[in-house]
Amino acid sequence: MVNTGNLGIRGIISDFSLRKLFLNWYILVSLIISIIYVVISYKTDNLYNNLKDIVDLSIQIFPNLLGFVLGGYILIIGFGNTDFIKKASVTLVDKNTTYFERINSIFAFSIIIHSLTLLFSVLLFLIYRIGAKTNLADTFNCFFLFLTVFLIIYSIFIIYLMVINVFNFAKVYFVYLSTQKK
Repeated sequence: MVNTGNLGIRGIISDFSLRKLFLNWYILVSLIISIIYVVISYKTDNLYNNLKDIVDLSIQIFPNLLGFVLGGYILIIGFGNTDFIKKASVTLVDKNTTYFERINSIFAFSIIIHSLTLLFSVLLFLIYRIGAKTNLADTFNCFFLFLTVFLIIYSIFIIYLMVINVFNFAKVYFVYLSTQKK
């Protein structure tokens, strides 16, 4: 019987490494953009309106983006060529994972982040829709604006990771097909 290793979120994280997930240039750029946007919104006294607009934007684009990424994931994981999957399931040099597991974890992580972004935006939409008020409105608006902008920007940057992932998969599959012709 084949060892499945860790399953669930632990499996995703262990197959792709925390360093690559959280210590990268797109996290830093997402943080910087989010901070700048919140500071500008705070200075112009538009926290509430900007947050509502950002939440609306997120709710408009993320269902489509999530469907696109999920469709790509299904195509690659359900590729169907068992010989290729066997070859891609060889453990990578100096790694604890296989190439196939790495591709799988990148897609899964991306889908989770996109889903969390959409879920967070929908929850904020519902909260603001019922008109919840508090004495700490500016503090909450600042925090939620920062978090929402960060999640949106980070989610968009993850598309870069997805493009690299699909490109690498195509290259490896091309090499596999080239060796099968001989």
